Amino acid sequence: MQDDPLPLGEPASKPRLRVLLVDDHPLFRQALAATVRQIDPQMAIAQFETLAEARRAIAADTQDTLVLLDLKLPDSHGIAGLLGLKAQAPDLMVAIVSATDDRDTVLTAQACGAAGFISKAAGVEELSAALESLFAGETWFLPPEEMACANHSPRRRRGSWKPCTAG
Repeated sequence: MQDDPLPLGEPASKPRLRVLLVDDHPLFRQALAATVRQIDPQMAIAQFETLAEARRAIAADTQDTLVLLDLKLPDSHGIAGLLGLKAQAPDLMVAIVSATDDRDTVLTAQACGAAGFISKAAGVEELSAALESLFAGETWFLPPEEMACANHSPRRRRGSWKPCTAG
């Protein structure tokens, strides 16, 4: 795990979002962290190779936390990781970042409480736009008609993120 501490003298008036990157590929995690830093150089970032490591960090504090979660990890496969995180912390904001980006997977993630879905096939512009939306507390999903397409354009559905509620 790698942590970037918040700088000294950071204003206490506005809580800074903490981003947890959960992916078993170090190169991808580092590239994602670099993109986050490009958007906000002061963002607190922690990196984890397994879901278990991330869950331990989440157990300590879920407030002002965004988890960027891969669907294929050594200790979790598919939507189970999202479901486990949402069971542990229902209000936790979790966005999926995955190469498995077919329509059924995206819609299932959305129905299970994901705040967004970013394809690993997305370009830097789309990734940056998605992260900026998520950092602002909005959702990020491609419209259903675009999910079936191989071309991942920056057009997307945005909205205010609301946590799952049992109903």
